Amino acid sequence: MADFWNDLVNTALLGTDKQTFDENLLPETIKNSLSQVDKKDKEALFYKAAALASFFKKAGNMPEKLEVTAGLPAETEVLSYAPTPVISLLRKIFSYDSGNYALVEKWLDEAIRKSWIITPDLLLVILNLGLDKKYKHLQPKIRQIAGKRGLWMTQFNSEWNYLKETDYLLLWEEGKAAERKIALEEIRKNNPAQARELLEKSWEQETAKTKLELIAVLKNQLSSDDEPFLQQVFDEIQTVRQKKKDATPDLLKQVVELLLSLPESKLSQEIWEKVKRYVYKTKDKKLLGLVSAENIAVVIPEKGDDFLCKETMWERLGILEESHNKNVYVDVEGWLYEIISRISPQLWEQHLSASPVQIMEAFNKGDGFTKKKDKAKEDTIALYTVALAQAAYYHNNTTWARSWLEYYKDVYTIQQTHVSYLLGYLSDAELEEFYLKHIDLSNTATDSQRLREELLKRKEHQWSFAFTQYVVKAMCSDLTSYNYGNTVSFLIESILHMHPDIVKENISDYMSANAPGWVRSQYDKTIVFPLQEMMGLRMELKKVFEG
Repeated sequence: MADFWNDLVNTALLGTDKQTFDENLLPETIKNSLSQVDKKDKEALFYKAAALASFFKKAGNMPEKLEVTAGLPAETEVLSYAPTPVISLLRKIFSYDSGNYALVEKWLDEAIRKSWIITPDLLLVILNLGLDKKYKHLQPKIRQIAGKRGLWMTQFNSEWNYLKETDYLLLWEEGKAAERKIALEEIRKNNPAQARELLEKSWEQETAKTKLELIAVLKNQLSSDDEPFLQQVFDEIQTVRQKKKDATPDLLKQVVELLLSLPESKLSQEIWEKVKRYVYKTKDKKLLGLVSAENIAVVIPEKGDDFLCKETMWERLGILEESHNKNVYVDVEGWLYEIISRISPQLWEQHLSASPVQIMEAFNKGDGFTKKKDKAKEDTIALYTVALAQAAYYHNNTTWARSWLEYYKDVYTIQQTHVSYLLGYLSDAELEEFYLKHIDLSNTATDSQRLREELLKRKEHQWSFAFTQYVVKAMCSDLTSYNYGNTVSFLIESILHMHPDIVKENISDYMSANAPGWVRSQYDKTIVFPLQEMMGLRMELKKVFEG
């Protein structure tokens, strides 16, 4: 059934002039009804098919049935089944037109909190749901509500084995590449040392591709205990690159980044001793030399030196071969940018005896070798200042992240520099205030997609009414852009965050009065009606679990 519906959706997005839907995918009842429509009238044929398909989907589905041979009975359940109203609500969510995975996840969370399991009549549905790409991330939660009967059913379909507890050590030894990475990630969560030791033991047998994927797992719970292994890998790569200068560049870069994430590592200290010489304090004499004012200077040689050079930055460290955009910055600036973005920003405070704000001001003042001195450039942010933002995130430095946002929020359009990751350091209230003042979520030319994703990371944050209005209004502009699909997904996930009173608003009026009729109609179908229906389900969910 999903095939014919997806085919119709794709036709709607591309238009009947560019794509015609495949009638052979339609159910027989719909094909018979279309026999009276003129096939030359593509639009009429499409509208008729879409209307019938919509009603066909809403007509309901019977739960799947599984024919099995007699065997050992399932073990007796130790947990209680969810009450009838709770199960009835899950049926409603399943029958929702586009399938709301956010509401399903919320239902699972609440059922787990109550120590309830799903009733047998919906067990097959939920097991197969966990195989769907949209719902696969819910497998660990489905495992908790499937009960003993769910485990019993795994004998009939190996794809349901995700319900079983995984032996990650065995998976590491015998699994495929992707499975081994998952196993190492799980082991790393619970026993970082064991994960590193397993990787050390298998390192020589790994391919270049798996080495790159597996060593990235060490980012989680990285500590000084990991340095000897990382340094060993770094030294091995240096030996190889003496014979072939461009060997394993991605692996080298990954190892260097991990070592620089450890401020006390041998490589970090070596790099710091060399980079700090480019930034120092100077004194400017004023009032005939009677008063001196301290300034922070960032001075680098335009042609490079023994550190800021291709031999060090690319051949030894694998960080950057040359500038990505020489109209904006030259090679030497690009190399310094990459280094600043990877070393702890706290080192600058100690080196300069200055606050984060003072250091950011200094880093933002320089024109650089290519930055134009004109009015248009006054509101742009300097290259090294963006590097400081990355360093704050890279080293999880809350003080620097918050200082960076506070200082630069009024200087330029923050979303144009792709630093949305810093917003995670704000409280819920601060985040809303920041977005309302500084972020245009409807501006699809900026980093709006990542900025929206940042809002969804806070699972328990219910937005204020004003913020909910702001978000819904931002969705209006996307209906005529290529972000249409992302907007629908965002609506599904954001329903858990929206203020419930938004449905009391006439949100149809959020669309511009000058918008074409078809856009307003699309807005009602895509945003208004689904929002009202999903909010009703969310409120019902809250009621049945609290009752």
